[in-house]
This record gives sequence, structure tokens and C-alpha cells, in this order.
Amino acid sequence: MVSPYSGPKQDGFFSGNRLFEGLPDGLAAQWGAEMALQCYDEGELVFDEGEAGECIFLLCQGSVRISKTGRGGLQETLGFIEAGEFFGEMSLIDGQPRSARVMATSQPTVLACLDRATLGRIMAQTPSGLHLNFLRSVVQRLRSVNSTFVSELMRSERLSTVGTMANSIIHDLKSPMTVILSCTDLIRTRSADPDIQDFAGLIEKAVDKMLDMTQELLDFARGESSLHLER
Repeated sequence: MVSPYSGPKQDGFFSGNRLFEGLPDGLAAQWGAEMALQCYDEGELVFDEGEAGECIFLLCQGSVRISKTGRGGLQETLGFIEAGEFFGEMSLIDGQPRSARVMATSQPTVLACLDRATLGRIMAQTPSGLHLNFLRSVVQRLRSVNSTFVSELMRSERLSTVGTMANSIIHDLKSPMTVILSCTDLIRTRSADPDIQDFAGLIEKAVDKMLDMTQELLDFARGESSLHLER
């Protein structure tokens, strides 16, 4: 449950934050006195993707998880942010909705909300220092995004290669199974023995199941789905 922070405002909450790195400690404490502190439980939502962004969050204590909606509508983790960092600056700067979801991952997580008005006053007093800190943060996160993108690209390439191999193997499997079915059918037509008829029927059922499974794998390798579920 989100609640106002009732503990003491420690000096390190603000002077130790990367947003104020290189700036006088006295200024950080002065600005911190204007910010509201909120306490979040573990697993609690700070903000969701698509919401309006009205402030930058300073992570005073604890940690948060950054995630974004990915494959199948599931949340894919982009990274974790620890105490002493800040986040949420993109929406405040460009006026666009939040680009990701943020959830608290420790108990408790204490956040300070830096609104647009307070940010404007801070920038007026220390324009060069604050802009440089913003730039460092953006560059660092771009590096992280680039690394994630390259990893995903390599993973996609490997999956594509596996799909091509599976396609070839499955085609090769279907040919001998078709031959088995043809031979089984020929045996059934040439023998009236009931045991042979039963055995031939079992072979046909087994091969039909194998053909269904190989077709499902083949469709999956092509990016399609034709699963026929039954009890």
C-alpha cells in the first residue's frame, strides 16, 4: 500500500542521488525539503505504461523494476534501478505518456516526487550541472538498450536457424512415414488374417499421430499454429 513516508529525511536521500551529482549538498537538501516522499511495498505499482507523467522520481531507498509489455502481452524486464538513481524523466521532458511500467521490488521502497515546477527552479539555479547529469543518465540507458537489442537480435537469428533446420528435418520425416502407411495398406489388402488386420491398424494409428505431430512442428516453424487438442 502506498503511504506517505513518516521516517526522517536523511541527507543521503538527495545529495547521494545521481540527478544532483556534482552539485552542492546544501542545494540538494534545500530542494529535497520541497519534495513529497512516498513509501511503496514490494510488488506495488509506481506507474504503468501509457499513464501521464507529472514528475521525476528519485529513488531514495529500495529498488524498482522497469518492464514493458512484450510477447503475448507479458511484461518483459528491461532492468532494475537501485537507490541513488532517478527515473521517469522522459515523460516530464517530452510530455508523452509513460513508456514503461515501474514496480517496487523491495520492502520498503521510498521515492521522492520532483514535479515540473520544482524542476524548473532547480534548472534555473544550476542549468549546466543538471543538464549534464540528465545527459549521462540518457547515455547510460541507451547503452543498456543497445546491449539488450543486440542480444535479442542474436536470439532471433538462432531461432530462425533452428526453424529452418526443423523445416528440413520434418520434411525428411514425412516421406518414410508415408511409405510405411502405403505398405501397411498393401498388407491389409493381401491378408484376411484378423491379427494382421489389427496390427496394421495399430501401425496406421501410430503413423497418423506422428504425421500430425510433424505437421504441427512444421507449422510452428513457419510461424503458424494448427494444434488440434483432444482428450
